[in-house]
Amino acid sequence: YTIGFCESLNDLLKTFDLKIIDNGVNDVRIIGTITIILLTGIVVIGLEWETKAQIVLLAILIIAQIAFVIGSIMGPMDDEEKAKGFVGYNSELFVENFSPDYQYSEGKEHSFFTVFPSSFRPRQAS
Repeated sequence: YTIGFCESLNDLLKTFDLKIIDNGVNDVRIIGTITIILLTGIVVIGLEWETKAQIVLLAILIIAQIAFVIGSIMGPMDDEEKAKGFVGYNSELFVENFSPDYQYSEGKEHSFFTVFPSSFRPRQAS
């Protein structure tokens, strides 16, 4: 997990034209070392602090989910939201989206088995 985090952070730094040393293996080593030291520090501080932090994060996630549900029930408030594709709950749209609509693209007729594998995560991330 640490190497994956380091590589992701390295890619993010590249998008902003930033680097620590060479934007390569040495940057991964530096970021990885700092990450492991920080994680070790959290363990040394103790699980009591970590548990309190997790409760706060859980509360934030629950509030975000409640806000999402309330916002989806309220529906679009103006034409700008409708123009962006937010239409709220709509029975006609539900019926239209209920069945698959695979289309011919890139010289290939797509199906469930050509679209679904793109959601598999890379082996290194597991």
